[in-house]
Amino acid sequence: MNNTCDLEKRLQTIISIQRNIDIITAFLLLTGQVTVVRLIVEPKGFALSVDGPLTGIGRLEGISGNKTLSLLLDVGDIL
Repeated sequence: MNNTCDLEKRLQTIISIQRNIDIITAFLLLTGQVTVVRLIVEPKGFALSVDGPLTGIGRLEGISGNKTLSLLLDVGDIL
């Protein structure tokens, strides 16, 4: 019984950490600090690869500073 309680506490801790990482990532995407550069689809889910000023690489922007294309990139990040 004690092992079950310990396991549940550990699982709750892991879930909490994952949720915090998700919230931080969403905040960084919405503020433009990172942008999605690659979407990897796997059999059990998907993964995102991000770059931006925070990682030391320039943020993705529209060709020649085109604001419409930059807006489309931002909408894609939010989705």
